[in-house]
Amino acid sequence: YPGMQILLGEVAPSAKTLNSFFLVREFLGLLPERFDFVHWRVDGHGDLHPLRPELLESNYFLHLASIGLRGAKNGPCSKNSPSPHTSSWLWAADFALHTVNKLSWRPCGFATVKNVSPATTGGLDLVQVNRDPEAEQKRRHISHHNEMPSFFLSETIKYLYLTFDAENNILHQ
Repeated sequence: YPGMQILLGEVAPSAKTLNSFFLVREFLGLLPERFDFVHWRVDGHGDLHPLRPELLESNYFLHLASIGLRGAKNGPCSKNSPSPHTSSWLWAADFALHTVNKLSWRPCGFATVKNVSPATTGGLDLVQVNRDPEAEQKRRHISHHNEMPSFFLSETIKYLYLTFDAENNILHQ
């Protein structure tokens, strides 16, 4: 939904909506399928995180809207720009990159996380880079479904890549 708001030109409402989702994501580590904002808990059997792309897609569009479409030469991480343009949405993408790697990585790829909760997947300490994903998953008692949805590679990883791709953004050349 925040991505649609951006495409409609509603930048400030989009940022508020996306920040609401990110509050839940930072609380739980990953965004569950269903969340009850009134009681601030995972709703019913919606404790799965199937590696969906929508949050990162919205993050990408809001990042572009924040820095402006100045082209690849002046992008957020550009070496060519004397003062690189950045946004807080880069931090959000970095957090997502580390949490997905820490919590859903499996020896054969990435898998849907079954038990999203503050006790298992929650916490901002996930962004510490030098922790082994398998050890972290064992320490947090994380379980997985034996599946990697096709949209994980085709969309989720794509939007992460595009968010950080300042020099060679294939969409704006």
